[in-house]
Amino acid sequence: MRNPLASEASTNLGILVARLALGVSMLVAGYSHFSGIGGLKGFALSNAINTPRWMPGEAASAYSQCLPLLELAAGGMLVLGLTTRVGGMLAAVITGIILSAHGLHLPPHADGHLPVYLSTAILLLCLGGGKLTLDNLLFKKKKPEGPSGGH
Repeated sequence: MRNPLASEASTNLGILVARLALGVSMLVAGYSHFSGIGGLKGFALSNAINTPRWMPGEAASAYSQCLPLLELAAGGMLVLGLTTRVGGMLAAVITGIILSAHGLHLPPHADGHLPVYLSTAILLLCLGGGKLTLDNLLFKKKKPEGPSGGH
């Protein structure tokens, strides 16, 4: 008996679900930074102490200010399926930096979902977006036509 889950359609559906879950999470995280007290500047000032110790002060400040925009960009790319590998790479870098700020160990009250985000981002970086993407719809390669009647 043939396994119905071992098909191209099943694989594409699974990638779509992973893409949407991570993309929506990134969009919500980016938006929440804008809507907090003080907006983007308030977020950058309040989270300057949460940047990795290895990051120089100027880079940490710039990163804190760019983080919400990067999260929105990565989330948008993943939800829409536009350059999914780039969105996956961006999400992996963002999540990796956030994890490194915690010293790669999470206290009990911290965001336990970060390792899941990182692994999903790496999955999408490696696999791409599948067939159910805006990229596939807009930039579909035409199949080569067969020989045309001997001409």
